[in-house]
Amino acid sequence: MSRKFFSRVLVFVSSIAVSSTLLIPLSAPPADAAVPSIRQTNYLSPTANAANRNFGSSVTTDAAGSRMVIGESGSNGAGAEANVYECNSSGCLLTQTLNSLATRTVSITQISITDGGRKGTVTTSSPHGFIPGEKITITGTGNTTFNVTNKEISEVTTSTISFFVNSSNLAATSVSGTGVVDLAPANSAFGASVDISDDGNLILVGAPAANFTYFQYTNYSTTSGTTINRTFGRAYLFEYISGAWALSKVFDRAVPSDGDKYGNAVALSGDGSVAVISSYKNASSSSNSAEIQVNTPNPSASPGPAGTPVLYSAWVLQQTISASSIGRDVDISDSGNVVVFSADYAGSPSAAGNAFIYTKSGSAWTLTKTLQKNDRAGAIASVNDNFGYSVAVSDDGATVIAAGYNGDYSVYLYRFLGGVWGTPVNIAPSTAGSRDIYSVALSADGNV
Repeated sequence: MSRKFFSRVLVFVSSIAVSSTLLIPLSAPPADAAVPSIRQTNYLSPTANAANRNFGSSVTTDAAGSRMVIGESGSNGAGAEANVYECNSSGCLLTQTLNSLATRTVSITQISITDGGRKGTVTTSSPHGFIPGEKITITGTGNTTFNVTNKEISEVTTSTISFFVNSSNLAATSVSGTGVVDLAPANSAFGASVDISDDGNLILVGAPAANFTYFQYTNYSTTSGTTINRTFGRAYLFEYISGAWALSKVFDRAVPSDGDKYGNAVALSGDGSVAVISSYKNASSSSNSAEIQVNTPNPSASPGPAGTPVLYSAWVLQQTISASSIGRDVDISDSGNVVVFSADYAGSPSAAGNAFIYTKSGSAWTLTKTLQKNDRAGAIASVNDNFGYSVAVSDDGATVIAAGYNGDYSVYLYRFLGGVWGTPVNIAPSTAGSRDIYSVALSADGNV
């Protein structure tokens, strides 16, 4: 459940500049209701004052508003971070940056050298295996540390990789060792999307530009081969355990392909047991998709500050949803039973835009409503309206907002009443114009 504001502290954040932030009440409060006071408490900026960090590319808070995450997707080697802040009525304090935790250790069960000392082969028994193109620092028994990049490309995770060996880096064959994997390399766009569980103890971070470039050897003796470049994208789950943040799970698309941009948008249910991760290959691609991952708790695991990392629970892929142009934005209800996807380049005429509401029945997700601009009487969908550019859903899944980015700007609010989605109300300010608002959010009760 993504939130971009919370009840006690409002922090204005933008990757470029803040032009305006609107709070729109969607139902009349009681006559004697107190009017909340809103004030700016912090002006937050990147830890390193450098260009191209894209600080504020994503923002989310927990249910109480006491913990906030601000992503900075970065570019040109700068940024690529997710910043965790602890907040109260006095302001927000940076307490953790998460990229540095995006590493994992693998147990090396065998290192062998062949082809006249040119080809090295490494095998691991670790459950995650090796992901194509990973950069790994391996220390073998009796050997100096050396750096490895997966050289034999496979589009799926594997337990064995091969690499080119410089004999000066490796003294002899080793039967065991330890590998440390950098899971969020430079220019991965780590932090492009973020979400947090209600209690603030689970944070999901997307890195849609996670890129691996290396030389694939076809002949190790003559050092011939081809340069390989893959942009898969991935997502990371961090958990707050015993007063510290730790990497809990790495999500890679079940069947990755080049240019997937997996992790372009992410969403977590309130209890953190359902994760939605979208691929956004390109705006109009029919191969765009989203994966719904479900965590089935291990009886010996107890997620939370005093518990065991969710890594030791069983995350399973429940369903893959594919549709043209979905994946730019996604949100999930607190219960994890309603998901809304943007599809701003779908629809008719070209790029008029749609949004899709999926609901869960048992373990299956089904499309229950397609949202479009002409849902309102008299509204006309036009080319490049990009309706559905940004979406949001309330905690109970009964209120959805879908906003257009171009054209005669629309922000539609839908309510689920009497078992059906009703006719939407356009809540866009009368002064709003094309491209005025980049994203929308709903309060937990769907009334702001």
